[in-house]
Amino acid sequence: MQRRGREWVLQRSLSTLDGYDFILIDTPPNLGLLTENALCAASWVLVPCQMSYYAIEGTFALMNVLDQIRHELNHPIEVLGILPTVLR
Repeated sequence: MQRRGREWVLQRSLSTLDGYDFILIDTPPNLGLLTENALCAASWVLVPCQMSYYAIEGTFALMNVLDQIRHELNHPIEVLGILPTVLR
């Protein structure tokens, strides 16, 4: 989280929109810059998670990133919930 500024690009773009109660942002299943931008633009996050070991480990990594965003970037994002999905 050393890069100050790049993670706020999406939030600046979305701040020009009016008339929307909710905007859903879907991101790839990784913790790259796109996901970081989406998290910095969001007020809440709903995390879909397959019920497998590696997916749950990834969810723990996401929680660590959310803590960093809260503390280092001073952004009050909240976890709305974790949505368990079926593994097929």
